Amino acid sequence: MSKVIKAAQLRVLVTDDSDVIIPSNNSEPQLQKKEYHGTVLEATNLIQEAREEANSIRQQAEQEAAEILENAKAQAEALLAEAYEELETITLQAKEQGWTQGFDEGLAEGSARGLAEAELKTKELLENLDRLVKGAVQQRTNALAQLEHDFLKMSVIIAEKIIRKKLSEGDISWLEPTIQECMANLSLADRVTIRLHPKAYEAMLEAGIKFNDFRTNITWEPDEAVEFGGCIFETEAGRIDACLETRLNSVKNALEEAVYHG
Repeated sequence: MSKVIKAAQLRVLVTDDSDVIIPSNNSEPQLQKKEYHGTVLEATNLIQEAREEANSIRQQAEQEAAEILENAKAQAEALLAEAYEELETITLQAKEQGWTQGFDEGLAEGSARGLAEAELKTKELLENLDRLVKGAVQQRTNALAQLEHDFLKMSVIIAEKIIRKKLSEGDISWLEPTIQECMANLSLADRVTIRLHPKAYEAMLEAGIKFNDFRTNITWEPDEAVEFGGCIFETEAGRIDACLETRLNSVKNALEEAVYHG
């Protein structure tokens, strides 16, 4: 999981590049980047902290798995030593029996029987040990995969709750950067219609938020069907969905890509 999630992927404000219908005009001056505080940084920091915690737990799990393997190796060596010790004991017993039955005959028979018994017992012990170690490692691996998945779900759910709470309080602070980013990608369009919730539109007017940096002709259209905090951009070539659900799914996909394919 060495891949680093880009800030743009975690910002939960910006649509993916795949959502862009009209490409950006690279010759246009770049918009001045702003520092966005409050809702955006809270959600971003929360998700990042969750990933760091998942990484910490993963490292701990890997360390414990390594300790299991090391202990298993030591146990296997101890079992082999015990098996050879038993073999030596059986060999000595065979020698003693051989004195009364004929040393050569008794030693050969006793040694062969003792060696076979020791090899069989050692093989059984090692097979059991191998199953034990493999089972423990697989269990750790499965638990780690589930843990990463749970952290991912929790991060997105908590981020969504934070964002929705801010929106329920009438916070439109993240609408401006959302519109700025999308308009930058639509710089070649002659006309753009931006649909957003009526209350969000009124709040933007009251806050005096304007977008005069673009040559594109912008038409504002209040629409109750659009969730508060989201907006939809329509041009002659198509549309961009910048609603909350779409942006949260974008964040989730970015996190899944980092966790499972990073």
